[in-house]
Amino acid sequence: MQLRGPSGSAGGGAERFHPCAAAVVWFTYTYTLWRSNPLAMSAIGGTVAAAVGMMAAAAFQLLRPRWKPGSRFRTVAIFAAGFLLSFGLNMAPISGVGAWRSRRAVVARMKSHRALSAVAQGDGDVF
Repeated sequence: MQLRGPSGSAGGGAERFHPCAAAVVWFTYTYTLWRSNPLAMSAIGGTVAAAVGMMAAAAFQLLRPRWKPGSRFRTVAIFAAGFLLSFGLNMAPISGVGAWRSRRAVVARMKSHRALSAVAQGDGDVF
């Protein structure tokens, strides 16, 4: 049986998100049970340290191909900007990129609007 339309969309979303949501609820519940146990907290701390190490390794893997003699400053600048956005301003770096790109899109729309206005008024010179 195949579901289509809104019911199919809701069914597909539920199929994808319910297992993850159940896992989050279960992990939260077990954390509240185990947070008074020193052995469990040390295991959780080790897991957090491993996750941080994996994220650092992923960042290194992303930066390594761009670490070339001609582009090292740019690579460090992008890394530092992401670090500043994450920890200095409490903002996800992807949000900063999105804001920068949307600003560029707004400027481009304004230029095209001015160009269309100039053409509609009969001006040949747009800029």
